[in-house]
Amino acid sequence: MADNIGSETKLQKWVPEILLLLILLVGITLQYAAAYQKSFWGDEAKTAMRVQKGFEAIEEETPVDHQPLYIYMMTLWGKVFGYSEMGLRSLAILFAILTLVLTYLLGRNMYGEKTALLSLAILSFSPLFLLHGHSARYYSIMTALAVLIALALYRFQEMKTLWYLLVYAFAGTVMLYLVFNSVIFLAGCSVWWLLRYLGDRKRQAIDFVYWILAQALILALYLPGSGRFSTFTENYFQIPQLSSWLMDYLKRLAFTSYLFGLGGTLSPLKPLAWVGIEVVFIIAIFAIYAAWKRKLSWMPVFFTVWITILAVLASFFSEYHNQIWQNISHWFLYVLPFLALWLGIGLAQMKFRIMVFMGSLLLVVYAVGIYNFFTDQQFLQPVLAAPWRTVYDEIKTESKPGAMVICTGFDTSCWYYAEQYGYQVSLPWDLERKNGVQPVEVWWVHSNVGGIRYDREALDQEFLKVAESQYEGHEVRKFILHDPTIRWLKTRLMGHSDYEYLVELYHFYSP
Repeated sequence: MADNIGSETKLQKWVPEILLLLILLVGITLQYAAAYQKSFWGDEAKTAMRVQKGFEAIEEETPVDHQPLYIYMMTLWGKVFGYSEMGLRSLAILFAILTLVLTYLLGRNMYGEKTALLSLAILSFSPLFLLHGHSARYYSIMTALAVLIALALYRFQEMKTLWYLLVYAFAGTVMLYLVFNSVIFLAGCSVWWLLRYLGDRKRQAIDFVYWILAQALILALYLPGSGRFSTFTENYFQIPQLSSWLMDYLKRLAFTSYLFGLGGTLSPLKPLAWVGIEVVFIIAIFAIYAAWKRKLSWMPVFFTVWITILAVLASFFSEYHNQIWQNISHWFLYVLPFLALWLGIGLAQMKFRIMVFMGSLLLVVYAVGIYNFFTDQQFLQPVLAAPWRTVYDEIKTESKPGAMVICTGFDTSCWYYAEQYGYQVSLPWDLERKNGVQPVEVWWVHSNVGGIRYDREALDQEFLKVAESQYEGHEVRKFILHDPTIRWLKTRLMGHSDYEYLVELYHFYSP
């Protein structure tokens, strides 16, 4: 009997470690599966095209509204692991894994094992983290840095060890060189630290001095990049002319909060989404109550609210303020670990049966979002689901020598994959410049981005008439249905151009 009890006790000690490994394994598997299944979307294709031009072209090729650091990182990574989709995405997956581990460590340091595991599970299964964690961009890199900074900040406040402050300063500097919007996060760190410092009855003046020195170190290390930051603010930001600031702000805040909470692969007009909204809201409110009653740290709540509010506000000052705010969810992906910790607190403080019930509901909602992701359904941004490999596989299989491939719709992926498949992309007006030499056939790949600044319907219709007049037959193949409820939402409430399918492949030929 004693041996059995001892065995059970040893097994119980291993339960947290087993759960940790299982959750990490599922999270990592999802990221690799997503990277394997999905084609590059537009921004990833731009990155892939830039990194293949070599180090010498990076400064010139990097647009004003981006920092070049992640391009340098991916160029170096590509030289070692290749420039294929999996080769470039493997760097992002590495940082996605690091994000999961750091989120667990932050949760365990602040709240204990139970909250850490629940928070890790929420982040691992988050449809939004699945959507962007593997992207060959800077999203998972900045997310890992944000959690590392928060962990170092917390450890410095608790242990007063300068080592953690140095980690904070170094990671903060790297994050500044990575993305401009990290200014919002680092400002939040200073506000949080100051609030904690003023509320500490045992505070010491030397700690304040150390903190000021850490900020000075970050600024000193970032001096070489300050010129690019200045150019960015001068060229990219402008005061918008809006008739109703409050209404537009609330609309953007609601859309962004929805993406952070439930992801981008579940229509807000579906009943299951309403259940998900209620579940997330209840868990979040209970977490606030539990943190207040049991005097737990408010750090995850603070950073989630701080970043979201200021990110939405910053979207008004973008050059393309009517369009760009839809990208907040991946530009500020580093909100997700803090939201996961916030929800993890709420679940961990509930009674066991209630925790299981609420956690199961959230898992069901997330599972449907994950299913939609892998089956290309209900994408709020369908451009992320474009099956470019499938499109060009069909062209490659059926096209004749001398076929012309034309891309329209401003999706860089069309040009990128055309090059990967050995085609030289033409533009619509090239068809009229052949001076009587008509291509044997034309494959017109038309992508519907759907944003306000991409309205080319008149030009597309004009090209369609020209092509139909030159070829006796044509057929159309369509890819990625735009969910009707999302179409209604985006056209009625966001003012976007309407479209039924993301990609339309026209084949013009003469028998």
